[in-house]
Amino acid sequence: MKKIFIFPGQGAQNPQMLQDIKGYSLNEIKPVFDTVSEACKFDVISFLESATQEKLSLTNYTQIVMFAMNMAYVKVLSGLGIKPDVTAGHSLGQYCALVAAGVLDLYETSCLIRERSRLMSELKTHGRLCAVSSPCMSIEYVEQMCSDISKATNDCLQIALYNSNKQIVVGGAKPAIEKFYEEIKENVEYKATILPVGQAFHTPIMDEMLPEFRNHVNDISVKEPSIPVILNCTGDYYIEKNNGEDLKNELIEQCHKPVRWLQTMNTLLEVENPVIIEVGPGHSLSGLFRNLTKEVKVWCSEDKKSVMMLSKKINQE
Repeated sequence: MKKIFIFPGQGAQNPQMLQDIKGYSLNEIKPVFDTVSEACKFDVISFLESATQEKLSLTNYTQIVMFAMNMAYVKVLSGLGIKPDVTAGHSLGQYCALVAAGVLDLYETSCLIRERSRLMSELKTHGRLCAVSSPCMSIEYVEQMCSDISKATNDCLQIALYNSNKQIVVGGAKPAIEKFYEEIKENVEYKATILPVGQAFHTPIMDEMLPEFRNHVNDISVKEPSIPVILNCTGDYYIEKNNGEDLKNELIEQCHKPVRWLQTMNTLLEVENPVIIEVGPGHSLSGLFRNLTKEVKVWCSEDKKSVMMLSKKINQE
């Protein structure tokens, strides 16, 4: 069997998540939180113990605590004999996948995420995201709508996240998103929800942060992956070349280009005998896999009972 770790991103956070992981062992995961806290200059555990959902939703906090939680679950699973053979991450989760695959360093990546989240939260140009779902989704139909509205409004509008065959997220300037929302609602086959975030992540609205972010990306060290890892912008495996310069460009491009999670899932389903584990809070990625196929079970790391069953199964083989 091939153990595949998939990491959620911003949006999977909840006020209960620290208590859920404490169900394992806080002592075991404390070094991870300490490293992230040192890099990001605030105590992650103390923050999580008192944070409200509103505060957890602030980008400059969310990305840091989600990264810390995801990497803490890697430590938990490793202690139970569950180590990845392949990794992939959704949006912010890509950073976790790269650290778990040995490509990036935990401390350096924590520093990079600190700057990434700060730059995103300080953007002067604000955008919106709109989630769209349908049991008979036509991605081409939504892409054409985005193109037409973008031309009509002279504003940015595009698919930001290709989440599954039944769900995508459209991002862009506020006027364009509002027009898109009103038009898509007229189609009874589609359900649309404007998300409670103040930025259009993974769209060109993020462009103004890229020059400064590039400086921070250039400071990190990149190593060859110890296991295969899949990237967001392509939905395909990362191949190390040019001394890591291609990966650095990917991290920059990921800020303003779509997340191709549907392609990522299809790539993962080509793995022989996959055991897929959602590593982090919640089960958002499990739901996206269920949209695509009912034939593959996705285990959730926050479900201790299921994880213990999986650990026993793996360690018996």
